[in-house]
Amino acid sequence: MKKIRLLPLGMAVIMAISGCGASASQEETTSSVNNGNDSDVSGTGASYAVSTTKQALEGEEIDAYRTFLTEKLDTTGGGFTAALLHLNEDDAYELAIVDDPSIENCGAQLFTYADGEVKSLATEGFPFYGQYGNFSYYDKKSFFFYDWEQAGTDSVWLYEYIFKADEDEVYLDLELALCTEFETSETTYFINGDEATKEDVEKLGDEYNVNDGDGYITFNPGIATTINTGVDIEAALSADYSAIYYKDQAQQVPCLKPAIYLYPEEDGTELSVELSIDGYFTDTDPAFNEDNGWTVTADSDGTIHLGDESFDYLFWEAMLQSTYTFHDGFCVAGADTESFLTTMLPQLGLNEKETEEFVAYWLPKMEGNKYNIIRFQTDEYTDHSELKISPEPDTVIRVFMTYYGCENYINISRQEIETPERKGFTVVEWGGSEVG
Repeated sequence: MKKIRLLPLGMAVIMAISGCGASASQEETTSSVNNGNDSDVSGTGASYAVSTTKQALEGEEIDAYRTFLTEKLDTTGGGFTAALLHLNEDDAYELAIVDDPSIENCGAQLFTYADGEVKSLATEGFPFYGQYGNFSYYDKKSFFFYDWEQAGTDSVWLYEYIFKADEDEVYLDLELALCTEFETSETTYFINGDEATKEDVEKLGDEYNVNDGDGYITFNPGIATTINTGVDIEAALSADYSAIYYKDQAQQVPCLKPAIYLYPEEDGTELSVELSIDGYFTDTDPAFNEDNGWTVTADSDGTIHLGDESFDYLFWEAMLQSTYTFHDGFCVAGADTESFLTTMLPQLGLNEKETEEFVAYWLPKMEGNKYNIIRFQTDEYTDHSELKISPEPDTVIRVFMTYYGCENYINISRQEIETPERKGFTVVEWGGSEVG
């Protein structure tokens, strides 16, 4: 989940494992717009059936890209990848094409739709543009990054070029470089060819308003659609690349010790508790049917009964597929973790008993770290772990903590916390995950 960046505060070289260098084609390409709604997309030498399983998005640019890709398929025979993305702030899509995705650090071509035709977003003055490197962008922020690495015998250079995307034109806005000596680890920074300080480079993150990291996307042709037929063209035009990217980034990580507490208003209340997750369960106590969940009775003090056994809470663990963010949160010294948790958990809605049991489980895992970066996830967790209880509770509190240990203090935006009101039939769940 952590990215290595040239600019420590967010704007710089992303050494993505699966990146792709983007270029604008050096030939301006035009295409007529196909506004037809026929079931076939016809090119110069073949006819391709439109997919019935993935329906293309709508818009003039989509029609134009369909014709453009069909002509390219007729000419090349396929094997290239294509994806829609938003570089500019408007709602019209741009198109990225990679001719040979099997080549590491390939060059992608960028196209836009303007003045009724498909145009290449070509730019001059960058000799490495289109040959190798990594292409990344921020969704709808009108600029993108292209970076590459050059290693010598005694040092390594990291280069980043920041391009502005202004409607149907792209131009180079800033050049950054970092040189690190192998023997001394001494680093020298450059801005537009002039030596600069680390602080000068960090300030650029504020200028481009990307320090929060929100919306950062690395282009990877391996997860874009490979075009071999007209069906593939429709699939490529059916989704924004950002949706494909974030789905690919989602990883199955351990979801540890979610404990579900049930507090009905009357003793002996029969309850049905169901869980639907993106992933698979690794443990439950008491055991339950994954299709039907638990059917238990519960008392107002939280005691849960199943047959002859009693439980303080329902327990489950799983490998859960989700992407957890740390755009805000807390940086807490390991030695201060206990006091932080005992202060924060009641603000999140946990009572004294729940707080004590949370701390007893998580503190031994965290207090040995020099620092802990902590964030309490909301939709990132609940969207992938749906909890259904019948009869429906009046109050549901779900606390899911993610954290990772680090050696240095990190200045992170403080996460805002809202304290829920516990009233009526109340359900409380807490759990967490160590990520990194």
